[in-house]
Amino acid sequence: MFILWQRLKALRHLLYDWSRAGTTNSARNIRILYTEIEALKAGNVVDWEHIGEFENELSRQWESEEEFWKHKSSVRWLKKGDQNSSYFHTLT
Repeated sequence: MFILWQRLKALRHLLYDWSRAGTTNSARNIRILYTEIEALKAGNVVDWEHIGEFENELSRQWESEEEFWKHKSSVRWLKKGDQNSSYFHTLT
């Protein structure tokens, strides 16, 4: 049992570090991509190939952000439920 507890503790620390690494922060990534695209467009020589790659990545980040909010609203709905509550009336 002690070994299981140690492994769960180590997993918790790894998951915490992973969540703080910025791999899931699509809003920040969107801002960074916008600034990189603007910097490429403002340069003397415009590299349309790299701009296209950044715009594709930007599109993926927007989809990720949309999926995040979709899941978050679904979780909120499951917690509050279809009750006769102010939350339900406000949502509808």
